[in-house]
Amino acid sequence: MPRWDRLRLFLWGLGSGTVSSTLSPPFQDEVTDVDKNPFGGKNPNSLYVPMSETEQEFISRLIEEEAFTVKVHGWGMVPNPSVTLGDLQVVIPLTLKFDRPEVPIPVKSFDLELQAHGMTMFRETQATEYDGKPLYVGSGTVIQMVWHIGIKAIDPNVIKALRPGVRGLTSRQFDKDTGDLTLTGNMKLNEEKKKLLTLVRQGEAAIQAEKLGKPR
Repeated sequence: MPRWDRLRLFLWGLGSGTVSSTLSPPFQDEVTDVDKNPFGGKNPNSLYVPMSETEQEFISRLIEEEAFTVKVHGWGMVPNPSVTLGDLQVVIPLTLKFDRPEVPIPVKSFDLELQAHGMTMFRETQATEYDGKPLYVGSGTVIQMVWHIGIKAIDPNVIKALRPGVRGLTSRQFDKDTGDLTLTGNMKLNEEKKKLLTLVRQGEAAIQAEKLGKPR
């Protein structure tokens, strides 16, 4: 079994807030090709590359095992949060209840970490400012938010470590010969879909740049 500290998960966050934004539909058993986007995503009105069925099943198993925990660094833990699985992302509604400090203090961001079986799956900083003003947190404060985590790909070593019986390719995003994360991965796409995929990746990069405050 590979060492956990050497395993990687390629995830990108879609953002969070007190009000949930539009998300991909939860996993459905029967969806026709007419109901899918150009890459097989189950939301025909959104352009994205969905996770593979193996990746979706992997996360579904973790949900069934109640394996997830959210750590709010510096504040506490949320054990066994509710997790909704779509074919692009997981959505985690959180209710954060604070027992300190006595005098409220300004908080500009939360450092959120998603763990499964004690292993870090994803971590990002979520801003809490509104109209340029920080959120004030103190004893008795209750905050409700929704954390969206879009999943670009999951390292095959992670999946095979937790599910030893899995064989072959586990993700659409990795090149079958080199094992590298590439633009087209192991997908067979015509030129039109390659151009669409480039637009998808550019959109993801723009989201990340905006979250990090970098110029596009």
